Amino acid sequence: MAFPLNLRHMEGIAAIRRTGSFSAAAAAINLTQSALTQGVAAVERQLACRLFDRGARGAVPTTNGALLADGVERALRLLNLAAMPFLAGSRHTMLTGFATGTQLRALVAVDRTGSIRGAARASDLTEASIHRAVRDLEAMLGTTLVVRAKSGVALTEAGHAIARATRHALTEFEAAFEAARSGQPCPLVIGAMPLVRAGLLPSAISQLCRQRHGLRLRVVEGAYPELLEGLLEGRLDLLLGALRDPVPDGAAQHHLFQDDLVIAARTDHPLARSGVWDAQELARFPWAASPPGTPRRTRWEDMLRMSGVEPPAPQVECSSASAVRGLLLHGNWLAMLSPDQFRIERELGLLTPLGGPLATSSRPIGITVRAGWKPDPNQSLLLEILARCADDHQPPSPFPADGLIGQA
Repeated sequence: MAFPLNLRHMEGIAAIRRTGSFSAAAAAINLTQSALTQGVAAVERQLACRLFDRGARGAVPTTNGALLADGVERALRLLNLAAMPFLAGSRHTMLTGFATGTQLRALVAVDRTGSIRGAARASDLTEASIHRAVRDLEAMLGTTLVVRAKSGVALTEAGHAIARATRHALTEFEAAFEAARSGQPCPLVIGAMPLVRAGLLPSAISQLCRQRHGLRLRVVEGAYPELLEGLLEGRLDLLLGALRDPVPDGAAQHHLFQDDLVIAARTDHPLARSGVWDAQELARFPWAASPPGTPRRTRWEDMLRMSGVEPPAPQVECSSASAVRGLLLHGNWLAMLSPDQFRIERELGLLTPLGGPLATSSRPIGITVRAGWKPDPNQSLLLEILARCADDHQPPSPFPADGLIGQA
């Protein structure tokens, strides 16, 4: 979906659901009733479904209309919240009350390419149209969004905030249109980091599906930077895995439990057979380590340095727990893993931990969401189930009663 959505029509759809009538909705968003009626009809033609039933009770959303309105309201809220801190010098109170899809699309193109010319090449707009759209948006906002830079142009804090919110809003609009077209809620999308406890997510998903028949879920596994980007742009609903310090900009974290790491090796590894080893011996064997800058890599380096050994350059850097487990089975490799990450191989007698939990290896595991995120009922239930499943022996701290997750 391109972004030349008519934001006024999107506001109208949300307002009709909120007020229960076309006339009241048109008055609420300062649009004529005929224009709103035509706009809704255009969206219905695009989706090939009816969004509202009119009757004695007013305008009542159909199942498809309710699904669309849910996503539209989330998208509009994202745009308005992002612009709110920068509207002090403007006569407007909400970004969606004056911004157009073209203006927002132009700003996103400039943000992605770093120049007016690049933005024009990356879109179907001319350089003059891009420049005019951005300047008109600045004038109505009463704040600067784009400034000149050595290599072209750069976005200000306000520009970055609105461009990021626009990308996220577009994701919400796309999901809302798909849900309305199919008549089914969009899947709940969970990002799972490689270090997440192996049994936690499957157990939580199983419980959630028993309580929400027909709910669709999608689990995306990957490295933290890619998952965080997907979260902040709205492609993921939440991340489950190791928490970061400091908390990334635009994100919020909720702690579930502390997890310890052990040194994992093949059952017939020389160190496993001898049962006696020190840091010097550990450093002589090949390691499969996490990439630099990750919490597990830092803990591995700290473990060796605390014993007076400078960490060697790992022969293999890998974020995939499954790949690491496979590597351990094919030689005298060592790796730092959570016990649950190789539980099946341990039960089969293939892999074994060398000793107990490592000093300095404890790391916080939890949920990462967008700052200010307000979960829907299905997402709230998943959060509650994850909290219950997190640790049988250590009760997790409760989620806020209002459903809002703030900075950790």
